[in-house]
Amino acid sequence: NNYRSPQNLLDLTYKFIRLNDPNRLEYQLAHGSTGSPLKTKLSKRLIAPHSEPAVIEHVAAKTDIEEARNVVEKIIELQEKKRLTWDDFAILVRANNSAEPFLAELERRGVPYQFIASRGLYAKPIVLDILLIIIMKARVYTAF
Repeated sequence: NNYRSPQNLLDLTYKFIRLNDPNRLEYQLAHGSTGSPLKTKLSKRLIAPHSEPAVIEHVAAKTDIEEARNVVEKIIELQEKKRLTWDDFAILVRANNSAEPFLAELERRGVPYQFIASRGLYAKPIVLDILLIIIMKARVYTAF
């Protein structure tokens, strides 16, 4: 179950994920193409406990920078019109490097954000600066 998203959003997401057939494990297990003699019905389709649908809008752009501008503009517009908080929004990306244009545009527009990723922390300039200071301090104490 997915408690945060409405069913129509989950269904659209699942339909999009299914474009990866036959490479998905779920598909391979159902069709016996994993090398295993067993066929199994594994389903990653999520179900929402509530039925209020979400408004889904497709945003098309020629470049990733244009896409980021369009998305951030829409977020700002909705935040102002509907008097929402910044916590009401999320931008989901498939890979960390896909987030870079969005992070740059959020920064440029002064929109507060929190980037949560499983890696990449050590590449952020502030973290690199702090690490450099720590390394320099450690060298001062070990040099004598």
